[in-house]
Amino acid sequence: MSEARINWISGPVLRATSEQQFHIHESIRVGEVGLLGEVIRINGDEIVAQVYEDTSGLRPGEAVFGSGSPLSVRLGPGLLGNLFDGLLRPLTLEQGNFVKPGIQARVEEKFGFTPRLKPGDQVEGGRFSAR
Repeated sequence: MSEARINWISGPVLRATSEQQFHIHESIRVGEVGLLGEVIRINGDEIVAQVYEDTSGLRPGEAVFGSGSPLSVRLGPGLLGNLFDGLLRPLTLEQGNFVKPGIQARVEEKFGFTPRLKPGDQVEGGRFSAR
């Protein structure tokens, strides 16, 4: 995990300096609450990042942590029947009227799956209907 320090911030865009390696499109967490963002430019030891949450209160000197992975979302059965914000965080009544800054979505790791075919079975269009 790479770490940098903010040296300039204006609205949702920040610049941070680091001796460690970051990658373009890398997912980052910013400040104490861990606001979600993404590296959008690299110039030597300086990164430029877009933060996707309200940056009010962030100041130069605060930490930026790289995840080592590109910004991404998990897709799968866990999406069905739920409501999400633009960062794919679940919206629930327990959270109140607003999503708390820096909140990270719980990820359901296991989903049931029973294959309807066996290795070697021939596959053709329309063989099974969705049920």
